[in-house]
Amino acid sequence: MSGIDKDKAMNFFDKAVDKVNEGTEKAVEYAKEHELDQRAKEFGESLKEGFQDFGSTMKETFGNKD
Repeated sequence: MSGIDKDKAMNFFDKAVDKVNEGTEKAVEYAKEHELDQRAKEFGESLKEGFQDFGSTMKETFGNKD
């Protein structure tokens, strides 16, 4: 039974890390190109407004039972 070749294993891990880094760089570039951060902020604001409207409607409908 042969053992693990440390050089081959390290080479494999180095290549894997390089591929992960390349993928990360591509993802960051894609996000910048498509302004995903701004779109996410806009979506969050829209969602917040929707929940506030929903809360107001619920208060008006059911009133405060204190």
